[in-house]
Amino acid sequence: MPEEDIYGGWALSGEIDIMENRGSETDEVGAAIHYGGQWPNNQYSGGAYRFPEGQSTTDFNVYSVEWEPGELRWYVNGNLYTRLTEWHSDNGEYPAPFDQEFFLILNLAVGGWYGGEPDATTEFPGEVVVDYVRVYEEVGANYPQPGEPDDREWVEIGENLVRDGTFTETTELGTPDQLSDTWNIHNQGWYEGWAGLADFTIEQETLRTTVQQVGWEWWHIQLFQNLEVPEGVYKLAFDMRSDTPRFLNTELVGSQSGIKRHSIGTEMETHEAIIEVDENGDYSLMFGFGRRAGDAQLAVPYGMELDNVRLVEVEEVK
Repeated sequence: MPEEDIYGGWALSGEIDIMENRGSETDEVGAAIHYGGQWPNNQYSGGAYRFPEGQSTTDFNVYSVEWEPGELRWYVNGNLYTRLTEWHSDNGEYPAPFDQEFFLILNLAVGGWYGGEPDATTEFPGEVVVDYVRVYEEVGANYPQPGEPDDREWVEIGENLVRDGTFTETTELGTPDQLSDTWNIHNQGWYEGWAGLADFTIEQETLRTTVQQVGWEWWHIQLFQNLEVPEGVYKLAFDMRSDTPRFLNTELVGSQSGIKRHSIGTEMETHEAIIEVDENGDYSLMFGFGRRAGDAQLAVPYGMELDNVRLVEVEEVK
């Protein structure tokens, strides 16, 4: 957390989560940054690391973050799993708010929205054992001046990995969790009363979404497709509009590039993001139609349209 709230109250002055873990999920840890405006207009980006079989948070593990101007990288036991370069502060210029001194917190929390309230199955006492904390500064580092990370030029060198990104070829299945034979959906509102809830249909070769409840997290309403993605750099592109202006998050779940933020207007426009994939693997391309910070006052129901989804390998134009 920042030593001084020089840009304002949380999360105007930022927060970096080196490692977060729900005690009930010992196979996964998370990385995150919080930034943007003051609550409830704050935003966040992050990623997750899933331990290989036979390993968990109950073992000793080395959690680390490398923090440079314009880039943060997260590791577990030396394995890079999240790299973030995009953030902002409503009261400062990039790379604010992550251009100031922070202090370290190590804590074991009980209750709250992240891990949920304890119940009869919760084991007490709880314990966290820390062997060491080390902080290093690269003396004399010649960092480039930070700037907007995606102002580089890219040329496409591969084929579109998304199956039926134009919503013209799939068969609509009509089951609760499958929109079609290529696209899946998830509504957290199926399981929790005031979580995200939306209707999805394919009409005139366009995906149409009617948001009934925004919920309190962007991932409460999901449209996703599972993909096999080789190592490389990719450009995600899609056309989208919304009846009411709002933000929308996308993520290639499992990659280290984290969550991407898009500002969606009332006219159909093309939105793009650069995604880095460190290793060949199975990933999930996800669109989060649930609430983002700043979306809390959106009147429901309202409609959104999505078309021409593409994930194509690119290389930088030198």
